[in-house]
Amino acid sequence: MKALMDSSAFAAAVRHAGRILDRLDPARNRITIQADDGRLTVGADGAQTVSRVTIPATVLDAGAVAVCGTWLLALAAQSGAGESMIDADGEGGLTLTTGRRVATMRTLTDDTAAPVMRGDGPDDIVLSFPAGTLARLSDATGHCASRTRTTPILSGIHLHGDGRTISAESTDKYRAARIRIPQPGWEGSLTVGAEWFRGAARHADTLRIRRTRHAGGDTPQPSSLAVSGPGFTDESALLAGDWPNLSRVMPERDTAAATEIRADRAALLAAVKYLRALDTDESDMVPIRLAWGADGLSVSHSGDDSTGRDTIEDASIDGDTATLPAFNAPYLQDALQTIGSQRVVIRANGDRKPAMILADGDDEDWVQVIVPIRHD
Repeated sequence: MKALMDSSAFAAAVRHAGRILDRLDPARNRITIQADDGRLTVGADGAQTVSRVTIPATVLDAGAVAVCGTWLLALAAQSGAGESMIDADGEGGLTLTTGRRVATMRTLTDDTAAPVMRGDGPDDIVLSFPAGTLARLSDATGHCASRTRTTPILSGIHLHGDGRTISAESTDKYRAARIRIPQPGWEGSLTVGAEWFRGAARHADTLRIRRTRHAGGDTPQPSSLAVSGPGFTDESALLAGDWPNLSRVMPERDTAAATEIRADRAALLAAVKYLRALDTDESDMVPIRLAWGADGLSVSHSGDDSTGRDTIEDASIDGDTATLPAFNAPYLQDALQTIGSQRVVIRANGDRKPAMILADGDDEDWVQVIVPIRHD
């Protein structure tokens, strides 16, 4: 196999496919490269995921090869700009040349086949989205997914279609987020790994919901999700389990509350980051307390070794000012960083019930709730 290609495009393809590598499992720490028909296909195969990226190439000799993924990731990132040549000599070596930089690595001979994706089926549902929409779905919700594996279903993003809209949800039991967008063409539900979806959706514009018919069943059921964009397709198995009913804790955007705070988002975010920096232990639990005073919204933190406070002057409050909630700083920071508008709304019902956070003056149907921290 021998081909010429743009070094930057090749590095981007390797980086994209390399997201699903398992560096602890040699069988999953491999990248395949296939050259044919004026293109180079870079692929990786995870335990439950597949990635394949295609870039233009001048193919001098068609063929396929597999190499250590960690090696190729590191090498491609440092190859430099310009044209690269990839050459498999057929004797167990792969050479990557960019300018005066030349590196050779032994190939993996047990299997050089490119990762196999399921073929398109007659029951598949294909949904096309404007640029940036899928990235917004994942960014608006993925930060709330659980990072532990004690309840695998909660490490995912749940997608639901009602024929008119598609919603995305995630939760780790302490916070939850939901976004809803207009999108006809699908009725059903599925849950897919949040970490995988956030990476795959970054530049994607198409979802393919692969569906299969089980023996004795008339209705096809979702079996995997394929995400594609210019030059790439990623596919993942779905997470098994029952998704929790979040409607009990996720109110609609126009739901009234005992207290409504409106504040400049950037100022509040800066205050949270400042107070979080006081926590020298870098723990996952950093209490941030809200209080209303004559100068505006007071945001404070009191730890074992340090205390701090900031005041947001560009803020207003309606309703109860006596019992405002306290939040975990990382959770509040994630929510504020997700909001695209200049101002944020916090609706609270005392300091015990989950508080709702949403963008002020934004028509986007996005809402997040955070369970307050008790601070008796």
